[in-house]
Amino acid sequence: MRNPSYNFNKEIAEDDYGKMPYMVQMIETSHKKITEVIQTEFERKGSQLKARITAYCAYEQRKIVQGEISVTYTDKYHDRETQVLLAEHSINEFLDRSAGVIDADIEAYLNNGSGWKLLRIEMIYIEFYKYERTLGGSWKETPKGLSNKKVTINPNNRTTGDNLCLGYALGLHFLHYENDGIVKNPQNLSKIRPYISRINLEGIPMPTPICPRVFEKIEKQNPEISVNVWEWNENKQSPKCVIYSKNHDRQHNIHLIALSETVDEVTDFKIKHHYIWVKDINRLLYGDTAHKGKKHFCNKCTQTFPCKERLDMHRVWCYGMDNTSQKVTLPKADGINNFEKFKNYE
Repeated sequence: MRNPSYNFNKEIAEDDYGKMPYMVQMIETSHKKITEVIQTEFERKGSQLKARITAYCAYEQRKIVQGEISVTYTDKYHDRETQVLLAEHSINEFLDRSAGVIDADIEAYLNNGSGWKLLRIEMIYIEFYKYERTLGGSWKETPKGLSNKKVTINPNNRTTGDNLCLGYALGLHFLHYENDGIVKNPQNLSKIRPYISRINLEGIPMPTPICPRVFEKIEKQNPEISVNVWEWNENKQSPKCVIYSKNHDRQHNIHLIALSETVDEVTDFKIKHHYIWVKDINRLLYGDTAHKGKKHFCNKCTQTFPCKERLDMHRVWCYGMDNTSQKVTLPKADGINNFEKFKNYE
């Protein structure tokens, strides 16, 4: 985007730039035009965007060489990292943040001791990319290392080609719950489908993004369940929790693993996920510690313990994954000077 009326033609050095932030002024002056450009991109791409603003600046450096003034000119690009724009209401925040980051970069360049002066901001570039969030989708085979643990069931929607793997994975939990864990060929959709109705998935997108807000909505619509989502690292042979539920005291604690796959569709790259059900979380996390016996899993913080007694003791003072577990022990009252009283203490 180029417009002579947006150029600031008075050169400015490092001492004065903080008083006259050109980048902020330029964004304010061209705010309406930039907003229109971004709105057009929203309509053209028909999806959420990733965008980046770059400022193309002209600098001058004056030095005295052998009694004469030597003038050097240079150009420099200042930008900020790509930012996701989920909707048009985020445009103002995007512009404010971009202006602030680029403004700070310009000021740092002027203050680096080289004696450069900013002549003008020649041009602003705006880059746009179509943003695709991670999606659940087509069937994916269970990795060998995970399969060897025999702790998951992969719903077989390979032939149907649908995007309902999340519903199948959740349905698997209730299939086993209502049959005492004894089910022949549980991966078959014919076995799973009657139990999908146990979960209210109204308004949940299919394919399903790995997004905390989506799973919070699932739990809000299903007050008897909590859902944790894990990812599997085949190289490290270990899982990692990526969606953590705070509703750990509910009747049904369901654990899923999202198997990832990157798909190149012409110029847009999409990361798809296939959800599978974890039937034994304790065995999945068996390798977390050196203890070789049976392990017990804490639904609050996802840690494992070597015995039920240790787990029960831990649960008394565990505050969940988002808070540091800290056991507080108060002194016992002995009836002698248990409390001190102060008045007007300085």
